[in-house]
Amino acid sequence: MDFHADQERFTSRRLAMRIPLYQRVLSYLQPISLKQSASDISGYLELLLYHNRFQLLTDRALYSDGDRYFPAVAVVRHLREFLPAAKSVLVLGAGLGSIVHVMHARGYDPCYTLVEKDRTVLKWALETLGEGDSPKLEPVCRDAESFMAENERKYDLVFVDVFKGQSGA
Repeated sequence: MDFHADQERFTSRRLAMRIPLYQRVLSYLQPISLKQSASDISGYLELLLYHNRFQLLTDRALYSDGDRYFPAVAVVRHLREFLPAAKSVLVLGAGLGSIVHVMHARGYDPCYTLVEKDRTVLKWALETLGEGDSPKLEPVCRDAESFMAENERKYDLVFVDVFKGQSGA
């Protein structure tokens, strides 16, 4: 598999996902299914909008919750004195980019390297983050372990959110 070719595909111009107002309003009453897919890596995938936040459903678990994703909120709360100085963040297990949503909602705007091995999940993350974030995002479609084995860059913050089902990998 040519990871550099995949990376180039993900860095091309993309449009932000546009959600009609009626779906945003309905999402406060019930989850709205936006997309479904089957993945060789994750199996069944469904992109949901619930309380106007994106969620990722698999057959094993529910991931991400926009700017209220608890693991990301806890990290940002714990590191709030350090975060204004953080210029680069490595995200291992990008999911739908919740750490980006959480940090942005709290006024932090570093550059991100998003490492996600599931091509569909990475594509959906980029769609939910939107084009305005493009200059600050470097998507990498690759397994976190193999990425780290070859990585020589330094980051101010590393956010690890790699899961297999409901337990950490």
